[in-house]
Amino acid sequence: MPILLRLPAILGTASMIWVGGGILMHGLVTYGLSAPAHAAHEAAFSAASYVPFAKGSVAWPVTAMAPARSD
Repeated sequence: MPILLRLPAILGTASMIWVGGGILMHGLVTYGLSAPAHAAHEAAFSAASYVPFAKGSVAWPVTAMAPARSD
């Protein structure tokens, strides 16, 4: 059972980082710091250009994971 309960803990942590990162990224735009949002958009556009038959399927995960990334 502990192994089974570990999965929701990992997924919950990842989703909180994802949502929190998105909130922070959108909040930065409000304060005039739009570079992270533009970088995420450009990364998604660049990744999608390599797969023209599935642009949306490639662009969305890149855009979604960008706020969760920390440098």
